[in-house]
Amino acid sequence: MKVLIFAGSLRSGSLNVKLAHAATKVLAEQGAETTYINLADYPMPIYDDDEKSEHGVPANVSRLGNIMAANDALFLAS
Repeated sequence: MKVLIFAGSLRSGSLNVKLAHAATKVLAEQGAETTYINLADYPMPIYDDDEKSEHGVPANVSRLGNIMAANDALFLAS
């Protein structure tokens, strides 16, 4: 099973970031193929369907969507 893992927080020292890292380790030990990403690497605007209609889908939205689609499960620490 492929699992994408990320935290909803970007703050250094965040408990959610620590939880996401711990989950990465535990899931890998259980045999899952894990990928941890940092949402700071995918800056994007808040979702607005009107913007999508006028300007297309932002590149980082597409990148993140493709990464999510390539996995069987998501683990979001939030």
